[in-house]
Amino acid sequence: MKDKERVALIIPPSCFLASEKVFVSLGILKIAACLERAEVPVSILDLNGISNFLEVVEKFCYETDARTFGITVVTPQFPYSIQIVKAIREILPTATCVGGGPHITSVCAAYKREKKLGIVSRAHKAFQQIENTFNVFCAGDGEEAIMLAIQPGIKGLIDADDPQSQLFLQSYQLDSYPLPDRTLIDLKSYKYTIDDRPAASYLSQLGCPYSCTFCNGRLSPSFRRVRTRSAENLKEEIGQIYQDFGFTAYMDYADEVNLYPTLFQDLHHLMDLQEEVGESFKFRGFIKSNLFTREQARALRDAGFVELCVGVESGSSRILQNIQKKSTVEQNMRSVEYCHEFGIRCKSFCSLGHAGESEETIEATRDFLISTRPDDFDATCVVCYGGTSYYDLAIEHPTKKGVWVFEAKGTKDRLYSYDIDFGSDTSYYKGIPGQYRSSVFTDHLSAERLARLRDKLEEEVRSALKIPYYQVTPATKYDHSMGILDSSIVRHSN
Repeated sequence: MKDKERVALIIPPSCFLASEKVFVSLGILKIAACLERAEVPVSILDLNGISNFLEVVEKFCYETDARTFGITVVTPQFPYSIQIVKAIREILPTATCVGGGPHITSVCAAYKREKKLGIVSRAHKAFQQIENTFNVFCAGDGEEAIMLAIQPGIKGLIDADDPQSQLFLQSYQLDSYPLPDRTLIDLKSYKYTIDDRPAASYLSQLGCPYSCTFCNGRLSPSFRRVRTRSAENLKEEIGQIYQDFGFTAYMDYADEVNLYPTLFQDLHHLMDLQEEVGESFKFRGFIKSNLFTREQARALRDAGFVELCVGVESGSSRILQNIQKKSTVEQNMRSVEYCHEFGIRCKSFCSLGHAGESEETIEATRDFLISTRPDDFDATCVVCYGGTSYYDLAIEHPTKKGVWVFEAKGTKDRLYSYDIDFGSDTSYYKGIPGQYRSSVFTDHLSAERLARLRDKLEEEVRSALKIPYYQVTPATKYDHSMGILDSSIVRHSN
């Protein structure tokens, strides 16, 4: 890459979500900040909420002087990413397209496992799709990998998901990297609120050490190893968001805020920041119920946390055992009780379609929700993404073509999944109510029956707890008569 050549970073649309402009992609903003620190000019094209996004990509290609394009990808976005790359190459055939993000990281981890075992299976196919799409693609941490990816002559995989690599970030390094550059997107257009306050987001730590069978990236060190930032660095970031944008509400994207004892130190710094600026902030985050204590609930409440989210997953003890959740129905129940004891709202996240799922286990989940009365909940059908144990550890069905079988430890309960073409199928884990479909089934439930039972559970629980459905915000069409792309879609570094 020539010195000072512009890099364009692209956020693909999230058409599978009820509202696309809710959750900000912090990873690509962090990559942008690292490029800026190296004095590389950056543009960010944010395609969330735009229905005719390919027309916008084409228009951007005619306007930009960038010839290197970086695209961040979660699995349901991969089909859109393929379309975006094709659109870029039709106009700029010699452009370099760089891929990164959770989909690439998870698929590469599954691919490396197959290579180690000497087998060629569906992870190889998924890896080849990535290889055929991007000139360069990065697995794992991107802060250092991006600087290598934009160099001339680099092709194929850059593996920053290897703990032995200098590209893999350690906890002691995290504070040394620049904070995400939120000025490069139209942050105020993202409509996420906490207690009716516009809310921004941050990430207090990386990774989760647990082995839940449905969770993405269980073979990936980047996702499995917990790496923490200092309380001072966290305070600096939230303070910067407040000073630059005026937000007084914040969502922590960390898998669980209570994984490590540094929680109390972090909370003290959050309280100090609020005292210094003379504001009362409000926070939302995730907790692990088997680690959650009354003391944590009190400390979180005192620091300004008004809502906590719990991965309940199921009201069935057998299902919790099958998915290796390491939490019990009783612990999940207590987490809701502790939240309510200290005036904190609790949202219970549930998932249906696990190994051994039946009408009885789904009824147990419904009964759990109605009896514990969380303030909000989700009920989703699981999807066997690359990087989950459901995908990585499944074996091909001996007689049914295109069907894969996962067997739970101990109980030997099975989960069957249809083979998914990640390049064309936008299967999603959380989506639009009433439009869920299932790509999994069990010995007790067909895929179609599972989807119907999910809808039935949601209807019954929302009715019993008087919790309204989410509002769907449709994507809008970009009007070409407006001339050049405006700052709500594309922004450039100084």
